[in-house]
Amino acid sequence: MRPAARPRTVDGVPVLSVGSHRHAQQGACFMEYASYLAGEKWSDHPSCTHSLLAYLAREVNDRTSDAGRAALAPLIPTVIGVTSDDPIVHPRLVARVVRTVLPVVADQDKIVLAVALIRAEQVSADLEDRRRLITYIRSSAPSSISAAAHAAAHSPHTDPDELLRRMLIAGIDTVTGHAPSAPKRVQAPILS
Repeated sequence: MRPAARPRTVDGVPVLSVGSHRHAQQGACFMEYASYLAGEKWSDHPSCTHSLLAYLAREVNDRTSDAGRAALAPLIPTVIGVTSDDPIVHPRLVARVVRTVLPVVADQDKIVLAVALIRAEQVSADLEDRRRLITYIRSSAPSSISAAAHAAAHSPHTDPDELLRRMLIAGIDTVTGHAPSAPKRVQAPILS
């Protein structure tokens, strides 16, 4: 006899879960849910959210425990419409996230995160070097976010789920501070 499948929706609303999903009926990661609420095409890379913030949200979603993931759900509407073209957002987002986790992560993770913080500060100080900035945005910034999420998920000094959630809140606050002040448009979810 096959074990019963875990329900992926509750009353027609997607359940937050790890990874990407083809349909809302299979569940949703944080950013898929955001695309759904924003009325965009189903995607974990919606245009309604800054690309690095969306990357952070996916990392946090996938590294949070099933039990802890429910605490992320109230944050989903706060990323809709939070985007910016300002290149300073990338290094500032990395710096803020790293500063959030650095004091409480395992010692072996502190060196990598300290280097990520120094690099973010260097890039922030010299945005004129376009080649360096492009490399940072494409490679270093996402790698730094991944390292911070990994360190938070394995933190021996605090609740990893809460630390991951705090990271995401710090990222949302950072990008919100650089986003143009336009009203957020959240549509009611419609499941087909």
